[in-house]
Amino acid sequence: MNTSPQDHPVFKVPDKSDIRIWRYMDFTKFVSMMDLNSLYFSRCDLLGDTFEGSFPKPNVLIRPIIYKKIIDGYNEKKLHVVFPAANKNLSFIESQSYMHEWLRKWTFVSCWHINEHESAALWKLYSKSDEAIAIQSRYDLLRSNLSTDIFIGEVIYIDYNNAIIPENNSMWPFIHKRTSFSYERELRALIQNLPVENNTIPVGKFNDEKGKYINVNLSSLIENVFVSPSSSDWFIDVVRSVMKKYGLEKELKTSTLDAVPLF
Repeated sequence: MNTSPQDHPVFKVPDKSDIRIWRYMDFTKFVSMMDLNSLYFSRCDLLGDTFEGSFPKPNVLIRPIIYKKIIDGYNEKKLHVVFPAANKNLSFIESQSYMHEWLRKWTFVSCWHINEHESAALWKLYSKSDEAIAIQSRYDLLRSNLSTDIFIGEVIYIDYNNAIIPENNSMWPFIHKRTSFSYERELRALIQNLPVENNTIPVGKFNDEKGKYINVNLSSLIENVFVSPSSSDWFIDVVRSVMKKYGLEKELKTSTLDAVPLF
């Protein structure tokens, strides 16, 4: 892997390079990760949040002002933006909305939670039963395991009724989320892999790829593995056995939320 430092204006890296990061998942996803020795990057429009990759209301309202010269030029020549791949013939403003929505299908992310400690809320949110796993890593370990064309940064939480997102880079909307998700404290690794045909980007082209598996060295990425609170002994034994099978020589820990209170 190319482990050169990341330098990109869109992505804010954590202040501490060794900050702990977490991924909470069902056991089946944990097994899949080890079997493929890979991290899964989900396509943005399939993450479950309809606002992924979208812009706040003020952005849409001020576009006629920001792009006035371009719009006037199009209107004067009676031009439209043509997207042959999608069979679309749109005004300039319409084309911006269409293109940004289309970008969601060609942008892929791996989501992590920034925290020095476990999160009871995320155990409940991302694990469907007591048979769940959390892997704990650090930002610098994630960075060193991914090529530098995969960008990593903290998610910025904003009010989509009042805030404005820059429009000078297609990745800006994918590093923003609504303030109601701020409890996630998300660190996001992002791939924007746009198609190119004849030196142009065929906006509107269909993408049937649901996600991407990116090969990593799990032994160097993962510091600790935790089983969910209230996990049964048999489940702990199964997890330990599977880790041994795949050569993941890490200590398996029980959730600290299972600690016995003192009175």
